[in-house]
Amino acid sequence: MRIFSDFQLFQRPPQPSRALFRWMAWRFLLFSAIFLCFVAYFAVTHVIGDEPLYFVNEDRYMTHAETLEVFWIFFLPSVAGFVIGLLGVLLVPKV
Repeated sequence: MRIFSDFQLFQRPPQPSRALFRWMAWRFLLFSAIFLCFVAYFAVTHVIGDEPLYFVNEDRYMTHAETLEVFWIFFLPSVAGFVIGLLGVLLVPKV
């Protein structure tokens, strides 16, 4: 429960200090988790479900290999952001 004890989502940011870094880490973790959920939905519908993506600029459907490339482009930064936010929450001491 120590992790969630300072989860104050709708409060103003604190003054510059360690508390500000912890506040930013919570925001980074939250937004990365939301983006990771979006990427997971994309993976379920388009990568696993094989629903083709329409590529408007070239007037064609993307191949499965191209869809996998798009998935990796979004998946790796979202996981990296989630890990950075989680490390920030766990390692920055509470004030």
